[in-house]
Amino acid sequence: MPLWLKGVGRFSLLAALLIHSLAAAAPINDPFANAILLRGATVVANGNNVGATKEPGEPNHAGDAGGKSVWWLWTAPFTGSVVVHTAGSSFDTLLGVYTGSSVSSLTLVAANDQDPLDPLGGDTSRVKFNATVDTVYAIAVDGFAGASGAIVLTITPPPRPPNDDFANRSVLAGASVLANGSTVDATKQLDEPAHAGEPGGKSIWWSWTAPFAGRAVITTLGSDFDTVLALYRGEALEALAEVASNDQDPLGGDTSRVSFTTATGQRYEIAVDGWNGESGAVTLNMRLVSRPHLSIVRLPDNGGARLRVTGTTAARYSIEGRVAWLASDVWQPLATNTTDAGGIWFFTDSSATNLAQRFYRARTVE
Repeated sequence: MPLWLKGVGRFSLLAALLIHSLAAAAPINDPFANAILLRGATVVANGNNVGATKEPGEPNHAGDAGGKSVWWLWTAPFTGSVVVHTAGSSFDTLLGVYTGSSVSSLTLVAANDQDPLDPLGGDTSRVKFNATVDTVYAIAVDGFAGASGAIVLTITPPPRPPNDDFANRSVLAGASVLANGSTVDATKQLDEPAHAGEPGGKSIWWSWTAPFAGRAVITTLGSDFDTVLALYRGEALEALAEVASNDQDPLGGDTSRVSFTTATGQRYEIAVDGWNGESGAVTLNMRLVSRPHLSIVRLPDNGGARLRVTGTTAARYSIEGRVAWLASDVWQPLATNTTDAGGIWFFTDSSATNLAQRFYRARTVE
């Protein structure tokens, strides 16, 4: 039998009861067990926490008791920094990001009440954290002091460095190179190797083709964090062959240094990452020095042997000598110097005047 109220039609009453029922119903993702699954590098999800509850054992998100939380689960498709925020939501939100498989055994990753980037002091929330590929993150949105309303949840990577991915590596040219970059908010790709044996997590890439054969030195001297540096040959990320790598510069400090022999026209791929996921400003220094050519200008007499080293301008070379061409005879250092503007250095070996013979060689000083 239909229910009638004075002054209220049956249709209006049923509509009012339906509206009241919808308003009172808890959102589907109110309990942790019903968290909505999210996938993708950039995600925008809509929802609300009207009628939501707080479960036993649930943490206080961003340190506030809240009381009306809803849940999402997001699987990270990359390793690197990510931003999660509630900008566009209609109430004072609380935001928490966790790992864990149940509401009572969660590990906090990041949490926020008031968005630190909102110049107007808005009431939405924002967190930034380092995600690990294939890790599932539980995201809770609650209301400050039990507030509720419409939710806009956004997951997005921050702007990446232009040479973050191997496919977008920056091209370097020349025998002497100074390049700058940053690994802040960079990522590590799925098939990327552990540079210098370190897991890292925030790498950037350059590509350089040797203009001539010689000895090259690459350093990250001047970078403001603990770098790792690696050099490869190869066309694809999953098929790279390491040429050289380094974590700690053997000359001291937390920057990195590699040296290697180049082949004319060979292309090399250079990666800089951070030890233990550190990041910051990168200074990449590269210097290629040609192999020295040694010639005798004058044979020994009362003035000694006169030698000429021809190589790269302003490069450091050393001259070594020994009296016998035997493997057991040790090369002795005679002198080290820097070539002039023409790439030449002359040296007189005055100690050779009393020797029946002496063999010489020139080497690059790194």
